[in-house]
Parts: sequence; structure tokens; C-alpha cells
Amino acid sequence: IIPPTVTNLHPFAFGTDHHIQTITTVTGSVAHQYALSHGIMCYTEKEANLLRGCNPAFFIEYGILKKYTQEYNVRDIMIPQGVIRIGNHAFEQNRQLVSAVIPEGVTEIGAYAFNGCRGLQRVYLPTTLRSIGKFAFRDCSLLEIILPQGMETIEANAFQGCTSMRRFYMPDTVSHMENEALRDCMSLTELRFSAKLESVADSVCVGCSSLRTVVIPEGPKYILQNSFRGCSSLQEAYIPDSVVEIAGNAFADTPLFRMTAGHYIVGRFLIRADGYSPIPVGVHRIGPRAFERGGLRAAIIPDGVISIGDNAFANCGVLTDVVIPKSVTESGVDALACPPWMPRRPEPYTIAGANI
Repeated sequence: IIPPTVTNLHPFAFGTDHHIQTITTVTGSVAHQYALSHGIMCYTEKEANLLRGCNPAFFIEYGILKKYTQEYNVRDIMIPQGVIRIGNHAFEQNRQLVSAVIPEGVTEIGAYAFNGCRGLQRVYLPTTLRSIGKFAFRDCSLLEIILPQGMETIEANAFQGCTSMRRFYMPDTVSHMENEALRDCMSLTELRFSAKLESVADSVCVGCSSLRTVVIPEGPKYILQNSFRGCSSLQEAYIPDSVVEIAGNAFADTPLFRMTAGHYIVGRFLIRADGYSPIPVGVHRIGPRAFERGGLRAAIIPDGVISIGDNAFANCGVLTDVVIPKSVTESGVDALACPPWMPRRPEPYTIAGANI
């Protein structure tokens, strides 16, 4: 709580690694400007006026809805105007709720906020929402989720076990999505990820058994361990050229985790090779360590391949011939490290493609 008499706040007044969630002050004050410039929620007289006389079933303190006391026979709720954050555990294990309307102004839904609300089918999210906490909607009966433009963070297990959810819309403003966020959403059939993500998280969709189509737009670089493990109906995965590494078991126990000419290939990405078979035409990227320590004698890389991952052909003990086409523009660290002929060649040598 900072009074309007404070006329100066240093940019690092609360340190460089503070954990302040809310500043209570007066509109237009120095503290108000500080909160806006640092992305901190701000509770002012505007919100306080809106909350005067609101339903006492909602326990609200400084704009944070901390607890809802179940009202008799109330299945549909409208959270009061003036709330700026839904606190941790606020509605947890409320089995009576069917729908919830979250008002404009709310920027964050805290951890476990609606955890275990098994009857909750519909939740209306405001355009001001930026973050959803861990386990926030675990084991709800949500039918669909449409995240608003401007949404930034989805924490771990946020929608785990929402087994009735058929649609999940994620805007390209989402930059952070944590592990198991959509775990065991068994009715989800299609999913498009945000272009702003750096990676598709570990186990993010594990157990989504009805998921048929996954679209990853240009942007993400990594698909991590078990991302789609157990998605037993998965038929299509659109993987962009921005992806430089796919974990070996990212698509385990899915129809896409199959062998092509002895290699594990998803889309146009060669994840892991058998170490002996030629590289099939149509591959765009050879993943890190794809042929490492393999028995390949000749690496004839087909035209169309644009990148070779780190250590892709490292320590291939019998490799004697390497052909790299003009299409290759990226070669990772130690991509061809320690071939058998390297230590005994007396003259200088070069392995190169166009633009390498």
C-alpha cells in the first residue's frame, strides 16, 4: 500500500527480483505509474468503488478475490466488477458451479482457483487476462476454452483432466506454457500452438487420446520430452522449419511415431536414424544426434534438407563420404565430429554446402 504523498519511486525501489503482485494506491499517483510500467496489478479507488456493497459470499481484499462461500442453489456466478485477481484456491472443490463470468479488469487467475470444480462447464474470460496459474482448472468439465488476445502465461497442469473439453483456442500472444498444461484432455481433437512459444512443453498434451491434428506455427524451436505421448488418435502434426530439435519420445505411443526407411520421422523432421539406412527424400531437418555413433558409411544428404543438428553424424566410426547439397544453410555444433578419416588426413579439408 503506497499513499499518494509518495512523490518519487526509484525504478529498483523493491529490488531487481521482487515478487510484488499488487500495489494499492490512488489513480494517477507515482505508485500507480510505477505499477503500470512494471506490469504489476494496481488496486485503486476505482476498483474499491465498484466493490462497495458487493455480495458478501465473495471475500475480496484489495481487489483480490480470496474466497467464495458457496450460496444455496447458486450454480451460475458473476464475479463482481472491481476484482483484479482471482486468488489461489478461491473456488476450489466447489462441486455446485456450472458457469462463471470473470469480469474485465481481472489479469490473473491464481493457482488451484477452480481446481476440482467438477460441474463447471463454462467460464467466460476477460480480454484483460494475462496469466492462468498451475492447476487452476484441473478436473473441471469445461466444454471449451477461448483464451483472449493478450494472454501470456499458462502454468503447469492448468487444464489437466478437463476430459469434456473439445476446443482450446490459444492466441499468438501466449509466450509461456508449462508442463502438462493440457494433460489428459481426452475429448480435445485439434490444437494450434502459439507462434510466440519458444518450445512445446514437456508432457503438455500427454494422454490426449482423441487429439487428431496438431498445428505448430513458425516460431517454436523445441518439442520437449513426452509432449504428445499417448495421443493415440494423432494423425497429423504440422511442424515448422523453425523447430530445430524434437525429443526422441515426444511422439511416443502415437501413430506418428513410426519408422520410415529405418528412421523415426515426424513431418519433415528426422528425429532418430537407425544409423545405417540412407536419408529419405522429403526430410527438411536432421535432428541433433540423429546418426551419432551409427554405422553409416556414406552420408548422402538429399536436396531439400535445410539444417543438420548438433552432433548429427558425430562419432560415426566408418563414415568416409559426406555429400551436402546447396539447400543446407545451417550446420550444428560438431555435426560431423570425429569421422575416422579426420586424424589421418595430412592435407586441409573442407565439408561445405552453399551458405555454410
